[in-house]
Amino acid sequence: MPHYEGADRLSYRAAAYLAEHDKPDIMYIHIILIDHLRHVHGVFSPELSKGYAFLDRELEPLLEAMERAGTLKNTIINFT
Repeated sequence: MPHYEGADRLSYRAAAYLAEHDKPDIMYIHIILIDHLRHVHGVFSPELSKGYAFLDRELEPLLEAMERAGTLKNTIINFT
């Protein structure tokens, strides 16, 4: 995968830290890799499927942090 994977991993880790420690009212996270893969390879590409698998793996620590903070049940997560 392109270098965006590292940037997105950092974004997820930062979001997990903020979610657990600061409990923000709203947080937007833009995942660059998915956007890139859709534009370059198309919406039905195997590359995009791998990107979604990455998205799922990296989302888990964020959800766990939100659960520890007690905010998971009252939070809407929107990926654009």
